[in-house]
Parts: sequence; C-alpha cells; structure tokens
Amino acid sequence: MRLAPSRALAEHSVFRAGNGPDAGPNIRAVAASVFLLTNHQPRVTSHESRATMFHFHDSAGREIRVATQTLVLKVGSNVLCGADGRLDRAYIDRLSDTICSLMDRGVGVVLVSSGAIAAGLGRMGIHKASRSIAENQALAAIGQSRLMQVYGDAFEKRGRQVGQVLLTRPDLEDRRRYLNARRAIEQLLKMGVVPIINENDTTVVEEIKFSGNDILSAIVAVKLKADFLILLTNVDGVFDSNPARNPDAKFIPLVGAGERIDRSITTDGKSSLGVGGMETKVQAARMANDGGVYTVIANGRGAGVLEGLKEGKLAGTLFIASRQRRQSSWANWILSAQRDRQRRLVVDDGARRALTEGKKSLLPAGVREVHGQFQQGEVVDIVGTDGECFARGAVNYASDEIARIRGLRSSQIEKTLGFIADKTVIHRDNLVVLT
Repeated sequence: MRLAPSRALAEHSVFRAGNGPDAGPNIRAVAASVFLLTNHQPRVTSHESRATMFHFHDSAGREIRVATQTLVLKVGSNVLCGADGRLDRAYIDRLSDTICSLMDRGVGVVLVSSGAIAAGLGRMGIHKASRSIAENQALAAIGQSRLMQVYGDAFEKRGRQVGQVLLTRPDLEDRRRYLNARRAIEQLLKMGVVPIINENDTTVVEEIKFSGNDILSAIVAVKLKADFLILLTNVDGVFDSNPARNPDAKFIPLVGAGERIDRSITTDGKSSLGVGGMETKVQAARMANDGGVYTVIANGRGAGVLEGLKEGKLAGTLFIASRQRRQSSWANWILSAQRDRQRRLVVDDGARRALTEGKKSLLPAGVREVHGQFQQGEVVDIVGTDGECFARGAVNYASDEIARIRGLRSSQIEKTLGFIADKTVIHRDNLVVLT
C-alpha cells in the first residue's frame, strides 16, 4: 500500500519528523561570519565553547575574518606518513599540539583522520600498491588500533583524551544512526575530548565508500553545523594547472561563493597512500560551502601552516561559503545527503524561476527529464536546462512514477498513477536552493 504524504514523511528515515527530540541538540550556537576587515564584530551567543577569529589574506592583501567556534580538521595519509610510508610520530605530535592549542582557546575541533590502512601497511611491512578489498580491510583492522594508539599517546602528553568514531555512509544516510553518532560527537566535545573520525574501512564495501575522507569530512562538517572545514593535504592549495607537471602553475588563494572552477585545473595526482586527489577535495569544499561551512585546502606539511593555525592564521585556498545565514538542520541534512549525479530531475526555466525566486514547490508540470533510479523520500539534484545543479530535494515519488507524470498538471497525478502521495514532486519544505 502506498503511504499517504503524512505517513510517508513520518516513516521514511530521510524525512524530518518535526522539531521534537529527534532533531537532536545543536553543536554550536554561533553562525560563522566572513567579511573583509572592518570595525564590525560578529555577535556571539553563549555556548560551552568560545568563538575564535581566524584570519586569511586574499590575493589583494585584504584580510578576511571567520568567527569560528567549531571546526572539522581533515588530515590525509600522505600528510600523516613519512617517506617510508609509516606513521610520522613527530608530525602527529605537532598536529596534536595545534589541536590542543585551539581547544584551549575554546574552539571545538573534530579530527577526521585517514591512515588506518597506511598504518597497517607499515605494521606488516607490506609495500605493494595494488591490493584487494579484503587485504585493505584486514590492513585497516590492523592499522586502526595502531593509529589510535599513536594519537592517544600524543594527546595524552598534552592532557587531552581522544575518542574513536568509525563511520560508514549508511551511518550518515540513516537519520536515527546519524543522530546517535552526532550526539556522541557533541558529548565528546563537551567533555573536552578530541573526536577522531575515520571511515570504517574494515567493514565498508566499495559501493558505499565515501571516496576518501575528504567527502566524509565535508558531510560531518555540514551535519555538525561546523563553522570551518580545513583539508590538510600535500600541496599548497588549488592551482590553475597541476604544479607537479607545470612549474609555472599559478596558485588560487580565494574561491568566491558560487565561483566555478574548471575541472581541468584541479590537480589529478595522488600519492600511493591517499585515495582522493584535488578534484575530490574541491568537491568536498563545494559540499561544505553549500551547507554554510567555509573551507580551506592547505599543505599540512607546509612551513608554518600548523603553527599559524594555532594563532588563527590560515594558509592555502579559501572557499567562501555560499550563504551567510545558517540552514536548518533539515536543510543541512538534504544538502549533505549522498550525492549521486545520476539521480537528477531536469526542470524547465519556468519551474526554475518558481523554485529560486518564488520559493515554490516543484510540480510535475515543470519536470522535463528524469535521470537515474531512486525511491520516494530520497534526495536528488534539481538541474536546469543548462545542466547546472541549482537545488536539491527529497522526492515524493519514485523515479519511474515521476517519469510517468512529468509535464502533467497535479490534478492528473491520481488518474495517471492510480494514487496520489502529494500534489508536488518535491515540496518546498523538502527543497534547498543552492544558488
């Protein structure tokens, strides 16, 4: 039996059930403010942690400030490990010192760390680059405990404890499981403990991987309503061409809100230890920006980068968030839901104006094309006739049903399908405009 709209929304794990306890506590009470240097100061509301000002200089030498109360810091295997492929304890000591300094200043820091498989490789003395999924799962099981031991030792020397959080994509796609994980992370921060998040490589299979911890860190940042996401890698940031191949490549210090980056200018190289290249990092930055989170891609091994971070000084490429105002937790959920570019609805220009300017729902009459397969309640991209994704939303009908009612008036839905779940394909309450 097909669910009526109210039951469909209440029973589907993706849809928000209201503003009750299922909504979960808010990890932060302050919205990030980014502005050129002026006399204006951002207003800070009360919270266990305190907002700290982070500073960044653009290519014109102007100072940009970001009031930061919670940040997600992602570090990759190629940064954590030395040339021999083993965990670099000296670097991890420096990293932990930086994180502790930030937390001492009142900033809540969530560390998303790769390195489990790399640690397993070093532990077992394995050097081959090509490995099966089973081998990587076994190496992750060996290396994860080693990785946490090294982190635990480094932070304990500075009076901090660490808490391990292993996640898979279904943990963040299922709302109840996600809320449980979020509450645990929030509680760790309240206790002054450093949450260390990694993908559970021992149990995950290729079909549900995050394509590296870059995407995972962006999803975590959006869902925790963090102010900042910092991606530490082995290059200085984004260039107009691959600096490993072109010595004249020009560094891009600032990417404005909504500014497009040609896919060809992202570096395509990645280390033997890492999973995601620069393209993945730019995708993660965009995902975080859409959720109101400012992002920096920086060289974790760069001179003075960690030391500058202690003082709130940022180096690298800064991505300005797409909106000043914070999204609701439900909107953030939609924005950070699994992104499958094959699952999309192409709408006509009239529907696009109605969604972006009129703040209306998406009706079947405005849908031109249906791509990919999806079920009722799943999140899809909404694309214009120019191919640009300008919104995301949770659908009221499955893909095959929308294909049958596209271009029709809402009054024709029941006659065509034999039932009606809703008069809209995507209701305004379940839709987020990106631009």
